[in-house]
Amino acid sequence: MPVIPHGHGLHAAIHVIASQSPGTCPMAEYLYRIAPGRHRFEAAPPEPAGGAFPLPRRPGFGIELNDDVITTRQPWTALNGMVTGDIDAGQRHYSDGGSRNRARG
Repeated sequence: MPVIPHGHGLHAAIHVIASQSPGTCPMAEYLYRIAPGRHRFEAAPPEPAGGAFPLPRRPGFGIELNDDVITTRQPWTALNGMVTGDIDAGQRHYSDGGSRNRARG
């Protein structure tokens, strides 16, 4: 049965696909309007080329941070990743200081 890795972990999905036969993992989900924004802190985010994602040449997932777009750094804790706010009202406040309306995304 074919499996199509999807979700927010594109780096992991690329590696899963590379480790399996094309019959098992024939493709990955790539949301071309959303994915580039999710990788905004990376120097070389994964991008499809010729209908495929090349494997990174760096160790691990191949992620290198782009220091030009990172304005602050702080240790990650369970608390600074939490979503707060009135979720029933559709407004969510995120640890990055932004807020997003449920209707707009």
